Amino acid sequence: MAIKRVFILAGEASGDVLAAEFLRALRAVQPDCYFDAWGGPELSRALGKPVLRGLESLAFMGFLDVLRNSQKVLANLREAKAILEEPWDLVLLVDYPGFNLRLAKWMAKRPWRSERRVVQLVAPSVWAWKESRVETLAKAFDAVIPVLPFEPDFLQQRGVNAPYFGHPALDRYESDSSTSQSVGLVLAPGSRRSELERLVPVFAATAERLGRFRSGYARVHGPRRSTASCCGASSMRSRAEPLFREWAAQRGRGLPWSPAERPPWSSESLAFLWS
Repeated sequence: MAIKRVFILAGEASGDVLAAEFLRALRAVQPDCYFDAWGGPELSRALGKPVLRGLESLAFMGFLDVLRNSQKVLANLREAKAILEEPWDLVLLVDYPGFNLRLAKWMAKRPWRSERRVVQLVAPSVWAWKESRVETLAKAFDAVIPVLPFEPDFLQQRGVNAPYFGHPALDRYESDSSTSQSVGLVLAPGSRRSELERLVPVFAATAERLGRFRSGYARVHGPRRSTASCCGASSMRSRAEPLFREWAAQRGRGLPWSPAERPPWSSESLAFLWS
């Protein structure tokens, strides 16, 4: 099946980064593809044009947040369905499972469903809760691409087509371990404001327990040095850094995070602390 028209939906900042990386990779091998998307600034930059709907209209998290914005959520579903009635060859849904699984179930019943591929990038955490969602993953998606190494076996044993290509975050770093003598501790506490407010203090305290903040980095005592940095694209990092700085200031510490897009560590020299 030739892929000529692609629609991408990323409903939160972390998915926006992954979607942009996917778009650039696909465009590199199929430059004649037409893309449109819902997402954020990273995806807009990759598209070279504005997204059709931005994150400010999409990124709702938790029961109360969704309830308060229920009319917007329902309007988003209606608008997404209208767009998906157009003739797409590939629909890529990124993370955002509460919304995306509903769309996938709806698409599965449409007469044109056999004429397109529907893929979910980032598997829902069905191994942790609501395992019943596996049935939807198996029936409504052509493929579900997980990012955690234990997820493919779990999903495939339950009938889900789950190819595994590794975690995309590792592609943001060089792959030559000889270029680095330190170990980077990458702090990735999430992307949405509500989860950042909850998790940044936990992540900062965890990094501090591993060592102590020094010149903006946490150095862990041991045979090898370890360094802590915020992870993610500039739009995500800009959300997290002020909260880390606030946490540090309240304790009388400075926390001048490195502004580099790619910290100087190889992928073999990284440890990740994820939300």
